[in-house]
Amino acid sequence: MTPEFMRDYLPFIIIAVVIAIRFSRRNTPQRLRPAFLVLWPVLILLAVAFFIFGFYMTGAAFTAGVAAAVVIGLALGTVAGWYRARSILLHRDPDTGHIMSRATIEGLLVIGVLFVVRFGLRKLDGGNQFGVFTDGCMAFVVGLLFTRSYVMWRRCKALPPHQPLQTA
Repeated sequence: MTPEFMRDYLPFIIIAVVIAIRFSRRNTPQRLRPAFLVLWPVLILLAVAFFIFGFYMTGAAFTAGVAAAVVIGLALGTVAGWYRARSILLHRDPDTGHIMSRATIEGLLVIGVLFVVRFGLRKLDGGNQFGVFTDGCMAFVVGLLFTRSYVMWRRCKALPPHQPLQTA
């Protein structure tokens, strides 16, 4: 494999494998821990902090185009995060009382489309690390993960409390 092939197509191959694995496991309920829903947004905030530091250190200008990309990315990410969180099926395990989640096919398709769009935008931007499309994508991810975590947390809180099974 040539370096060009690795650079151009390896991300798509990895994403296809991950989506195939998630698709095969979509009918298996996974335990959801509401306390850990804050973990991804914190990690993304750290990544954004490093990104902003790199943006500052390279002397890149914060133009109106960059601001528009960030605002549009946040708005689209918020909508996608809301939809992603609403497409996950939640229920309480009757035996243990744990909150269980199960992905739907629509949610997996949204993830696949988002990755394809992201890599397509990166190709349009010429692979520029601090380009306008990259800034918009970073804002999109922030909006998606924060909204998804918040909506999932609210949905977990709305589930009825666990009632142990009564044996006669």
